[in-house]
Amino acid sequence: MSDTNEQEKSNGIEQSLFLETGFFKAISENSQFGIIVFDDKNLLYTNSYFSNLLEYSQNEILQVPIHHIIHEDYYEIETRTLTDLFSGKEISPHYELKVYTKSKKIIWLDVFASSYRLQDDKIVGYATTFDITRRQNAFHQEKLLMSRWENTFNSVNDLIFILNHEYTITMANKAFKAFFRDSQEPVIGKKCYELVGQSDRKCVPCIAVEAIKDQNIHTQEWTDQKTNRTFLITVLPILDDIDKTTSFINIARDITNLKKIECDLMDSLNVQSKMISVVSHELRTPLAAIKGGIDLLKITLTKSLDADQKNLLDIILRNIDRLHIYINDVLDYEKLRSGQVKLKLTKNDMNAILKEAYDLMTPLASEKGISIRLDLDPELPLLHFDKNKVIQVIANLLNNAIKFTSEGGITIYSRFNTNYIEITIEDTGVGIKENELPFIFQSFVQLYEPDQQNKGSGLGLSISKEIIEKHGGKIWAESVFGKGSSFHFTLPVNQEP
Repeated sequence: MSDTNEQEKSNGIEQSLFLETGFFKAISENSQFGIIVFDDKNLLYTNSYFSNLLEYSQNEILQVPIHHIIHEDYYEIETRTLTDLFSGKEISPHYELKVYTKSKKIIWLDVFASSYRLQDDKIVGYATTFDITRRQNAFHQEKLLMSRWENTFNSVNDLIFILNHEYTITMANKAFKAFFRDSQEPVIGKKCYELVGQSDRKCVPCIAVEAIKDQNIHTQEWTDQKTNRTFLITVLPILDDIDKTTSFINIARDITNLKKIECDLMDSLNVQSKMISVVSHELRTPLAAIKGGIDLLKITLTKSLDADQKNLLDIILRNIDRLHIYINDVLDYEKLRSGQVKLKLTKNDMNAILKEAYDLMTPLASEKGISIRLDLDPELPLLHFDKNKVIQVIANLLNNAIKFTSEGGITIYSRFNTNYIEITIEDTGVGIKENELPFIFQSFVQLYEPDQQNKGSGLGLSISKEIIEKHGGKIWAESVFGKGSSFHFTLPVNQEP
């Protein structure tokens, strides 16, 4: 049969359709979805929405066999559907179909199909179609991402799971499922707190609750009572387009072995600390006897000793004094670090203490040819603090300033800042190198000293830090190498005994 006869046949069927339903074409052309009429091989009619969607004109698309439009993945399924439709069998009226456009671009259609018997008993099919390409692409992209998620997180030993805003587990990796494999039911769909034996209430404290409040990442330790294993749990909130928390990613890392190592290390450090304290205490007695003996020897033999011998005794005494200072520093540091020191808080005048320190240290500074200046805030309130401990901090900072300053001077400042007072000791000394500044308050750190014979124990600033922080204050340093340093510490105004 010629193409002309086929076209006339199609037009005849289309005309009979319009005669039976006179306003069919007018309605379909104004539709916001695709409308088609077809037999088992050809399209008999399409509205402009459908033909435009497939990149054809309405006349062009009627010349294209149906099997040229259907994607090969769906050709066999669609062939069976058409066969059943035109043989009178019942079919599922709603299905999804993948088709080609004129340019061979793939689009997805949501199809609602049925059949209709004409007056001449010929059966035709008709369908409404919706373009769901974007939805399908998003769905397949989500499936791809989910597959990647599973492949990635299933290879991780950490327990990873996602909670929705009702604390229900929506996803979990293999490690999480394996950890709760003794659970009677699948973990997906259960409340997180149900898995740990709390059937009707959230854990206290719950870091997911905190994450809802401030939308920040939160971390806390959690110990499973059944296995006695400890986990470090990190919760990361997932936000929607309007920055509302919709769900949480939870990462639980097993730190049981790390906790054991930490405990063993702390036990070792405690043993070490006790040993240092005992040894230091035991050294004090013989050291005092040695110093006493040298002092007596120097007094009784003064007339019979020549200059070199007297100088030798002076060197011995200076080293004994240095050793005594080291021992005292070690004992003070260990007591502070172990919490053995209890602060004796009394009301004190900080400005008066700074003046006493000024009077005490000025002669020592004068010997080096440098000056000490006071710049005190007269509005400084009285504070509660441990006077002896704070004096120890001030003396240590001033000693360091004098030791590291060879010209210029030192200034002592006090300032009142509503909730706290701030004390600053500023010098014009050698300063501290930028790469050393973050570490100066660590124990046994030795700073650069022009006079290497006058090295300290490396504990003075560590002791000062412990003392100030036990008072609820802060201590820090600022410095420009070669120009000088300034050490600051604060004490809270509301400190009570």
